Amino acid sequence: MWVPALRLLRRVGACAPCRRSSAMGAPRVRLVPDGRSLWDEPLGLAVQGLGPRQEVTLRAALQDEAGEDFEACGRYRADGRGELELGRAPALLGGSFSGLEPMGLLWALRPRRPFWRLLKRDVRSPFRLRLDVLEGHGPLPGRLLARAEHERCFLGPGVVRLPLRHGRLRATLFLPPGDGPFPGIIDLYGTGGGLPEYRACLLANHGFATLALAYYNYEDLPKEMTEFHLEYFEEAVNYMLEHPQVKGPGVGLLGISKGGDGPFPGVIDMFGDEGGLTEYRASLLANHGFAALSLPYFDFEDLPRVMKDLNFEYFEEAARFLQRHPKLPLLQISGGSGMQPTPQPRPGKLRTTNRPVWVLAPQLVLPPCCQEEGEYVRTGDVPRGKSQLQECFEDVGLKGVKEE
Repeated sequence: MWVPALRLLRRVGACAPCRRSSAMGAPRVRLVPDGRSLWDEPLGLAVQGLGPRQEVTLRAALQDEAGEDFEACGRYRADGRGELELGRAPALLGGSFSGLEPMGLLWALRPRRPFWRLLKRDVRSPFRLRLDVLEGHGPLPGRLLARAEHERCFLGPGVVRLPLRHGRLRATLFLPPGDGPFPGIIDLYGTGGGLPEYRACLLANHGFATLALAYYNYEDLPKEMTEFHLEYFEEAVNYMLEHPQVKGPGVGLLGISKGGDGPFPGVIDMFGDEGGLTEYRASLLANHGFAALSLPYFDFEDLPRVMKDLNFEYFEEAARFLQRHPKLPLLQISGGSGMQPTPQPRPGKLRTTNRPVWVLAPQLVLPPCCQEEGEYVRTGDVPRGKSQLQECFEDVGLKGVKEE
């Protein structure tokens, strides 16, 4: 959180050089940490030496590796002492954002070129951020009162970056500082392919041994998403499990877009509220190399006839069955009526999702469940002592779920 940076900023603001700057009436930008910080690290920002209640515009700008410019601005008013602290002063209307947003100048950065995306392609070099303090709130930039520059880095101190060409694997391994072993993660990007490293690098800064794995459109890998060989991903899993710096017994998976589809061997396939055993989708998956378990959970043989009699441990048992299978190191769950790995709010206006859920023991398999539209999902939405499944089912009046 930005609270520690804010406290340090207040202590820094009380030093003698800052009092001299205020007395001289020369505005000055103060940053905590000063000079350099990690991309996902909170950045404290304050301006000192302004006039009482003076209106200023703060502008942040950076240039990506392709030479494209990004900017954001916020309109502010100093306090009675001529000081402005973004952790305490809300941004006024008319800028890129409004309200109390200590990091607004960074998350609101927009490209001058339409539809251009801010990406970091070389994590070894930082983004250089320029912060300007401009006079007034006019439609055109006012007089420049102060300026500061700051580097936002991706590769943290002591993190080791190892380009990997092991067998068929094309990847980059990031190892945190220290002796290890560390929890392991495989990071898969989405449509577009290539080998983006920025997320794997940031995870390594926080103690994870992370493998950024390319799987198409990179070096000698396939150029298009026409077909994938599952053995390639299995090779990546085995590499991480056998690495001396990776702490077993499993590894985590992180994917975005196509990388979240999970082309891995083990799948549990469950349909929605019609019950029975429907096998066609599981058989089609098996044709493409997946070990697919078609799982009925009501209205089939000796299973409950209706959904209200579902038993939570049944889904847990199915997850363990595939998880312990010697040929299935990883497990994906697909649901016909939608599945959510996060705590669920009370059902109201419902919408479904087909987002896949990665399951590693002892995490539990969730049967079809819906999220209330327009409501944020927070951990506090589910009381302690009850599972996500229990909370969701009890709210709609379904019984037969045993208490934990």
